[in-house]
Amino acid sequence: MKLHPSTFVAQTDSVFAQSLADCGFTVDGEDHEDDWHACRRYRAGDRYIEIAANCHFRDGDPECRMILGHGSNDWPDSDWNKIAIWRLRGSGGNYPLTSIDEIPKVLNKMLRDLQHHAQDFLDGDVNRFLETLAAQTREREPYKTYTPQPDGSYKTIIDPESQALKDRYSNPKKA
Repeated sequence: MKLHPSTFVAQTDSVFAQSLADCGFTVDGEDHEDDWHACRRYRAGDRYIEIAANCHFRDGDPECRMILGHGSNDWPDSDWNKIAIWRLRGSGGNYPLTSIDEIPKVLNKMLRDLQHHAQDFLDGDVNRFLETLAAQTREREPYKTYTPQPDGSYKTIIDPESQALKDRYSNPKKA
């Protein structure tokens, strides 16, 4: 199934924009390079919310996802400073799509989940978010590179920037 990125962004705005504006969030961009993926981002200060859809046949089953973040959108920080809403929901995963026509219904469910499971985040209280992020980050390994050695083995090198981000986001008081 192909996605219509501009339609997805418009649908996302029609469901989320006013509710998020009421909490101080404004549109902070969109991302889509093809007919398979689209993302809309909203920001309030350091907090951001990404709502995305991916329908690429090589990426598994079509789905929507919602990410909550705190900090920069720039890589690699953005890979470490966010969690999926299901981490706060405590179950499930992302939101499966069986057809493009289902997107408005799924987006409305996502908004209800956001308001039910992350109202504190929406209101600017990031304490529970940061605790959840720290727990997630402690489980992750930093990025590594493997360098071939003359004897045929490989030497593992931990990326220092990645290690610094892991250390930072593993501690909710530093994040």
